[in-house]
Amino acid sequence: MTSGAIEAPVRPPVCDWDSAPNPTFNAWTTVNLAEVFPGVAWPFDASWYHRWQTKYLRLALRKLEIEDLVPLYPWPIPNFLGFFAGQCAANVGLTTAIVSAYQVDGGSSAVEQFFTADQSGDARAHTAGDVARARRTRERFFRILAQMPTASLSDLKKAQKLTAQVRALELDRCSLPALRRRLEQVEVLAQNNFLHHALTSLGGAEYSSMLGEHLNGAIPGLPGDTVLTLTSGLGQVESARPSEALWELSRWVRGRENLSASFHEMAAEEIQDKLKAPPTSDWAELGTLFQEFIDSYGYRGQTEWMVALPDWEEDPSFPLNSLRNLVSVADSDGPSQLHLAATKQRIEAERYYRERLTGDQRRRYEWLLSKAKQFVRLREFTKANCIRGIRPGRHVVLAIGGHFERQGVLLSAADIFFLFAHEVDAILEGSLNADEAKQRVSRRRAQKQSLEAGYILPDNFVGEPQVLSRGTASVSVSTLSGLGVSPGTATGVARVVQSIDEASAVSLEPGEILVAPFTDAPWTPLFLVAAAVIVETGGLLSHAATVAREFGIPAVVMVKDATRIIQTGQRVTVDGGGGSVKLEG
Repeated sequence: MTSGAIEAPVRPPVCDWDSAPNPTFNAWTTVNLAEVFPGVAWPFDASWYHRWQTKYLRLALRKLEIEDLVPLYPWPIPNFLGFFAGQCAANVGLTTAIVSAYQVDGGSSAVEQFFTADQSGDARAHTAGDVARARRTRERFFRILAQMPTASLSDLKKAQKLTAQVRALELDRCSLPALRRRLEQVEVLAQNNFLHHALTSLGGAEYSSMLGEHLNGAIPGLPGDTVLTLTSGLGQVESARPSEALWELSRWVRGRENLSASFHEMAAEEIQDKLKAPPTSDWAELGTLFQEFIDSYGYRGQTEWMVALPDWEEDPSFPLNSLRNLVSVADSDGPSQLHLAATKQRIEAERYYRERLTGDQRRRYEWLLSKAKQFVRLREFTKANCIRGIRPGRHVVLAIGGHFERQGVLLSAADIFFLFAHEVDAILEGSLNADEAKQRVSRRRAQKQSLEAGYILPDNFVGEPQVLSRGTASVSVSTLSGLGVSPGTATGVARVVQSIDEASAVSLEPGEILVAPFTDAPWTPLFLVAAAVIVETGGLLSHAATVAREFGIPAVVMVKDATRIIQTGQRVTVDGGGGSVKLEG
């Protein structure tokens, strides 16, 4: 099999929102980040995230009492998130330093749960030098973790309240000071929600790592996918809920012959038009049901972390297209059987290991297993809270942009996303004039277009990355390797989805194998009929990997250049435990 490869490193055009070097922690990774921040970021998003994430980090370090161990820096020096060639990377050095601060008995593989495969450099946290202090920090960390289930429910209520408040406002009629106060509310909520998401993510990684180490110590020679199996088919996983709701809605449509007969042949736009002006009572009822879906899950979207882009409430084409495809799927080809199989396999594995442990070993196993399952679920719940919290910010920012457009400061309201967050403040304070603002928008629009020509960040790098560009050289392979994140094997015909736009219109058939450059949680309605998933990026605790385990379908991530080597229609075999993909033809 031959296909395109990646060319040698190149020096890309730089952009205004590229990060300066971090003088303390300067090791970076795009593993797991590409699924939530795909492609080139908008300048507003890059600067806005820096502002409130620095605040959340400062709060986290204060809670752990390790502010002296992890220095933070002002813009444009990056802390957790950095931008290179306009694209996002995570500071694995800073993350490792935080985790190392509470390690007292050997290193921790918690960081490797996120930043794995092809790792250049050591992402494993190490035992702290001051063990007595690390022990106190560790106790503090786990006390904080114990508060997260209650705190996350409070976060949900706060996000729902803020969303309702913003929806109730006539934003175009709000004054600029009032809009600025609303945006500050969003930022406070965002930093709080992300703090809790970061803590629960670390908690999930720690408990999963501890569970694996405990079992390996008690029962040598366990399969490498043991913990994956024990955290599969859990039920009540937040990131799976939109997919499950769409499946149930598709069953409702399928049960009404007048709707289902032509539903699959309609484009998403045509379905949306009929929902707005229903020609029959069935269409009217479907409109009510779909609106209930949007009320619950409309905050999600294919690039939901970026407020510069719309969510499902603003642009429902992806869930409508997914619903259209699901209507034609028979009950027997749906997700329920695979989910039940994953749940059964997990329960059998739990019992198998339980019967081979005794006394204290069994008690610790039961405790670690319950914590690992709890925090896998909680990580998805807190991630959803993060998105719920930031999405009202898009509408507030656009309303501020509308004021700037009417004042002649910007040519359009959406141009505000080419400004930095602190430049928006400067306009509001009168220290940045219209001519300069328009010049910056124009320059950055050109920079973004140039960077979207195909520059790719390496998986891991130190300092300034050697950016890659896609080339036209040919390679011949029969097997691809990656990281297995959802156990099981499946053989089927590949369906390659190259972009977000393609994902919004693809018609995935039952039994096909989805091949994508990245897949965040909102992509997962495509998983409902897929036999397996192959992704070019990701990690053990990536959100899409968690949903794949929930639905019981094999998944392999970090399969480099998969969307260019594998062709739509080609038969492939996916081993989600071993992390391999075999190609036929």
